Amino acid sequence: MKQQNWKWLSLTLKKDIVSLIDRAGAGHIGGSMSCLDLLLVLYDIADISPENMESADRDRIIVSMGHISPAYYCVLAAYGFISREQLFEDYRQNPGVFEGHPSNLAPGVEWCNGCLGQGLSQGCGEAIGLSMNGYNDAHVYVLMGDGEQSKGQIQEAIELASKEGLSNLTVIVDMNGQQSSGSTREVLPVPIAERYRAGGWQVLTIDGHDYEQIRQALIKAKESSVPTCILAKTVMGKDIPEIENDWHYHGKRLSKSQVEKALAHLNDLRAGLPEGEFPIRPWAGRTGKRPADPAKHLCGCESRRIYAAGEKADGRAVCADTLAQLAEENTAGSMCVLDCDLAGGLGIDRLNSIRPGTMLECGIQEHNALSVAGGIAACGIKTFYMGFGVFALAEPFNQLRVIDQNHIPLKVIATHCGTDVGQDGKSHQMIDYIALSNALLDSDLILPADPNQADAALRYLAKTDRPGILALPRSPLPVLTDESGTACFGEQYVFSYGTADWIRRGQDAAVITYGVMVQEALKAREILVKEGISCGILNITSPKHLDAEKIREAAATGRIIVFEDHNIQSGLGTILGTFLAEQGISCSFHRMGVTRYGISAPPEKQLVYQCLTASDLADMILKQLKNNGWKGQKV
Repeated sequence: MKQQNWKWLSLTLKKDIVSLIDRAGAGHIGGSMSCLDLLLVLYDIADISPENMESADRDRIIVSMGHISPAYYCVLAAYGFISREQLFEDYRQNPGVFEGHPSNLAPGVEWCNGCLGQGLSQGCGEAIGLSMNGYNDAHVYVLMGDGEQSKGQIQEAIELASKEGLSNLTVIVDMNGQQSSGSTREVLPVPIAERYRAGGWQVLTIDGHDYEQIRQALIKAKESSVPTCILAKTVMGKDIPEIENDWHYHGKRLSKSQVEKALAHLNDLRAGLPEGEFPIRPWAGRTGKRPADPAKHLCGCESRRIYAAGEKADGRAVCADTLAQLAEENTAGSMCVLDCDLAGGLGIDRLNSIRPGTMLECGIQEHNALSVAGGIAACGIKTFYMGFGVFALAEPFNQLRVIDQNHIPLKVIATHCGTDVGQDGKSHQMIDYIALSNALLDSDLILPADPNQADAALRYLAKTDRPGILALPRSPLPVLTDESGTACFGEQYVFSYGTADWIRRGQDAAVITYGVMVQEALKAREILVKEGISCGILNITSPKHLDAEKIREAAATGRIIVFEDHNIQSGLGTILGTFLAEQGISCSFHRMGVTRYGISAPPEKQLVYQCLTASDLADMILKQLKNNGWKGQKV
């Protein structure tokens, strides 16, 4: 196609952008105008079309700066991915897939992005995933803004891409020199080219409005043996003279008179140009797509390692052993485990010797690593991120949130949850693991209570196509047994998400708990037995999917005590209290949890400090009974 045809198409789409934003009453016009030519040529060159957009070996185009959705959607409409008519009807106004920042439920959109700085990490993940799948001809393109280059996560991604030799990855930076609060020079100058070059990338500088320069740079990038960064010099608000290079129009709307003048000027610019084909491809009739490629089935998810009564094992060791077995039983490329410099402490440092390429070491880069993990998982590879709870959930929460919004089936194994990290001190005591996981609307949460349940739960996660979080304490957990000494979660046990487990039955009170606290609850029960009190213990493994029947059974005792090593304001007690109120279930209800930041001390002293020992629990139940008229004998 000749250059003047590209110009005609560009001006035509710019008219659409102006009209789309005006109709919606909101939208970012400045960046949409500056990046449009880049998108227009990129979709012509990349191997992605309405016909192959769900083929696993397609090229990927990831738009990191999601605020340029008007340009993104208009280009997708021009290339036949989406309905132009439906776009104008729904954009930023009606329920549907055309949100203000792109939704990957819209055909042609790979990722929902709005939080700047994550796109390159996602692109790294998809580039790694494509290589793991053997699609060596597929390429990943990431469109970014120059303002977002100040984000630290981008530097992490630059380094990882270089380490992994991701020659199938190209970044295109829209260098319009403006951002939301001023020029990039004034807000925070960043040596963009120097950063990429220092990371071992090929760096190309082009005119981002010269179609042939864009084309040649993309061709050169695909031929490179290292990742490539294309710095495309552009003009914010290009072809609308009144707003060109004016940072105020990063997100500011045009007035009605400005809209009329802009459309008239764009028409004038088109006059005399040879017309191009518009749309470039007719709409294919598709209205949706899968958010991620179908995941591979893992062998070994049905088999179990059974820990015998009397054995102890900590959750990280159990999970590491399970991952090692899965790696051994599956072919290379079936699964990937990401680590952030904790592999030795977690026990996963052996995975690559078992099956080369199974573990990806990201260094101390939690934000980048989680987004990379999401990108790999989006390629249909069963992907696990394993780390201490603080680094797996708290630090990269926004990255987890974006992955959750993209409906990507990532599996997170968060160890060292609760207070029993002990002597590391409050900075490492992850007392918010339920609260943060509960805030992720699409992710399951599992809290195993012993080694057998941890093994079964991880295999369950490994075979599902849902995102999930496995949260575990640091302390070794004894195998739970029933009153006859038989393992509660032995050979006959099948993990079922949402099913709670009666560890002990009782008539006078029910302790609802989970994880390491089940052991303290059992000790408290023994104290209470000597007082003639029958106390049940209900293990809640799935706090986001409560077992209503068993909770009703617990409430039938007349009193429920929630006992947890979690922030008392936001843990299981809060979830359960809401459930009881909404269901109209009446019983005595009390919460026991973490009420202050911990100290540097062994786990048992942490429980003393938080008033969460077996004695504290027994005293609380005795106090409740006495308040209800108990006189020293069984009620």
